[in-house]
Amino acid sequence: MRFQGYTIVTDMDGTLLNSKGKLSEENIEAIKEFTEHGGKFTVATGRMLPSVKRFMDRLNINLPAILYNGTKIYDFETGETIFEVFLEENRKQVIKKILKERPSLGI
Repeated sequence: MRFQGYTIVTDMDGTLLNSKGKLSEENIEAIKEFTEHGGKFTVATGRMLPSVKRFMDRLNINLPAILYNGTKIYDFETGETIFEVFLEENRKQVIKKILKERPSLGI
């Protein structure tokens, strides 16, 4: 297998997906060929699980995906969460206070 031992991990927005959030046929075919010849492929993204699932029928993800900017690792093959971390309650309160005082910030 020509890609045995190789792994590709890609971001989605502005990398795998174009500026309009679309996945090109060229990328779909390249990923398919890569994985069919032994390569391992996954994504590392700030996106949430439902937002990545929309693309699963066209992506040959064969490794767990890194989601939520690294706070969740999800295995699409088994449908299981491998790792997940949540913000502590005191940090949530600080974020809420900042947003209340500065609603124009993107948090």
